Amino acid sequence: MVPSSKVIVWAGLCLLGLGAYFPWVITNPTYEYIHLVKIAGMGSGTETYGLVTLVLAVIAALGILIEIRWISSEAFRTVVGTVSVVLSLVFFFTQYGVTGMFIAGTGLYLTLVGGFVLLIASGKSFLYSQRMSSPRGLRFFQSDCGESADQ
Repeated sequence: MVPSSKVIVWAGLCLLGLGAYFPWVITNPTYEYIHLVKIAGMGSGTETYGLVTLVLAVIAALGILIEIRWISSEAFRTVVGTVSVVLSLVFFFTQYGVTGMFIAGTGLYLTLVGGFVLLIASGKSFLYSQRMSSPRGLRFFQSDCGESADQ
């Protein structure tokens, strides 16, 4: 893994963890009625799809720490990022958006951003590995560093 990608991956995993901790649903402050109901997701994101994203983030973090090959791969991080983004968007568009009595909370947005950060880190690692594995990319990289392409 590219060292700069490692920081981005850990940032994405931390955002997923925070997204699961913070509420995915809040009461709309501009709504004219005060309701004393508490629905799933108002306490923590783990009451909704945040539990799935938290479990995936913990598995990915442990896989990176223990260095389990298939868990610490770009493919697995891409799956974690994609699942996080898709679940966040599904929850946002089908359950609670930005209007109504209840709206999407902070945890939903943190999970969405964390998923995008993981996708960006995985894409960056993939592009770096593709560029370094092809002979043309290696020559291009060497010419950028001041070495001649013939060496």
